Amino acid sequence: MDNTVKDREVLLRVEDLCQYFGSVKAVDGVSFDIMKGEVFGLVGESGCGKTTTGRSIIKIYDITSGSIYFKGQRICAGTRSYKQAIKQAKLEGADPEKIRHLREEIKKAKFDHKRGDEEYAKSLADKVTADYLPKLEAAKNSDPEE
Repeated sequence: MDNTVKDREVLLRVEDLCQYFGSVKAVDGVSFDIMKGEVFGLVGESGCGKTTTGRSIIKIYDITSGSIYFKGQRICAGTRSYKQAIKQAKLEGADPEKIRHLREEIKKAKFDHKRGDEEYAKSLADKVTADYLPKLEAAKNSDPEE
């Protein structure tokens, strides 16, 4: 996924966020990007889903469908849209490969939702190690008299 828009870093990307509570659609199809250095405000009338959107982003709620990315890493994902696509594909007699692909997407979404934060933290730790290990080794092997 491209994490820049016109050379600006996207810190948070919300794609087609849906948050349903039973048959109540509290949030339905919300998408936006928050860029590095940008101030972002979410405004609307009482009951329109502002708080639910925020709670979904910080994973207080398990989102119904859609994806949330932090610095390009998916940290939250819902599966309802994939499940609906599988039902529709079966009704249409779709290629079993398409259904298999959708099931794989459900697995990925569940993994990202459960482990996305952990994976992001690991990628940061790996980057720090890659950046600083050679420097530490060079410092260890250098002459202290220099």
